[in-house]
Amino acid sequence: MKSFPFSLLLATTLFFVSCQKTKETTATAPSGSAAIEASSKPAYVLPEVVSFNEHIQPIFADTCYHCHGPDSGTREPKKEPLRLDGEKYAFAPREDGKPVIKPGDPASSSMIQLIKEKDPDIRMPPPEAHKEIRPEQLALLERWIEQGAKYEEHWAFIAPKKSTPPAVKQADWAKNPIDSFVLAKIEENKFTPNEVENPRRLYRRLSFDLTGLPPSKEAV
Repeated sequence: MKSFPFSLLLATTLFFVSCQKTKETTATAPSGSAAIEASSKPAYVLPEVVSFNEHIQPIFADTCYHCHGPDSGTREPKKEPLRLDGEKYAFAPREDGKPVIKPGDPASSSMIQLIKEKDPDIRMPPPEAHKEIRPEQLALLERWIEQGAKYEEHWAFIAPKKSTPPAVKQADWAKNPIDSFVLAKIEENKFTPNEVENPRRLYRRLSFDLTGLPPSKEAV
């Protein structure tokens, strides 16, 4: 009587095990509406309040201003040039009587409609610009318009406002208002601030950082 080859037995066993795993994987994989729902969930988080200078201006500068910005030499379309760098331009009625941006109503804003357009001959930015507005950028634009499409002056023309230092638990640790902001973040992340450094050692470190040399004996 011939014995069953061990190698053949092992190969057969591995084959059945792999088939069983494939079936399990296939059974647990999402399909239909579940798969669509999983793939449609955004992988980004939008800010609660969208700022023009922080969130929208960079998008416009990268994808729109070459044809719709302050430079009149490259502005399009030639028949009715469009600017997006100021509300008095973006909110003004166009030839069809509608503004490009309608504050509070992204669905009716032709800018959003053109970005979502499927026809490449109509879509903005056009294919020849080699620029693309990503889904998270589109979501930012829509939320910005929902919140009123508030334009802001360039940061250089905005007067700084004095901020009130945040309340902290270890108020005696903060020696100046800046320390309060630092400590607030430390406490928020449940860290413990270091002990106050010895002035002599701190001065020595500063000397090395600023001059590359140790301080003189007289200085310390």
